[in-house]
Amino acid sequence: MKKIFSFSLVIIFLLVGLNDISAQKKRRKKRETTETRTSRSSREVEDDSESFGNRMYYEIKLGDLGFGNAFQISSKFTTGFHINNTFSVNASISARYIYFNSVGGQDQSFFDYGVGPGVRGKITDEFYLQGEYKLYSVDAITDRLTRWAPLFGGGYMSGFGNWRFGIEALFILNDQTRDSLGGNLLEYWIGGSYNF
Repeated sequence: MKKIFSFSLVIIFLLVGLNDISAQKKRRKKRETTETRTSRSSREVEDDSESFGNRMYYEIKLGDLGFGNAFQISSKFTTGFHINNTFSVNASISARYIYFNSVGGQDQSFFDYGVGPGVRGKITDEFYLQGEYKLYSVDAITDRLTRWAPLFGGGYMSGFGNWRFGIEALFILNDQTRDSLGGNLLEYWIGGSYNF
């Protein structure tokens, strides 16, 4: 319980700090808009840029790569909605495939998946913090295990236009879930984002 309370306090402090950054960005953007008015009013320009489709973003990533006696690969698809220039909410689904090559024995393969909501706060145009609460379904040797876990971390996205590419690392904050996932302390992802 103490861990959840501490985690909640950290998230609250980060969100308050990011909100201040967002407010400063809005003031600067508003000033620039009034200076560069065209024949259309700034309200019409804002309404066009704030349509539902323009606020959506999509990401596809690969991660947790492993080679050797065990081949492992994961993929993650995320769709999200920008609340404002700093904050967004999202939902993701991930899948992990593991194949163990047992020399002199029977080979084994496992398929795990996870799904859950998340929140994101941009620190700059490239760096962001990400929090998720994910439900994992883990393929164990004798049975399938279900585990919930909070994740917290951040990422970096770079590029021009609508497509950006980068990395993300999320720490798994639940001991039982980490044990069920083979002792993995974190998830790491490499991929692309549309309308980041």
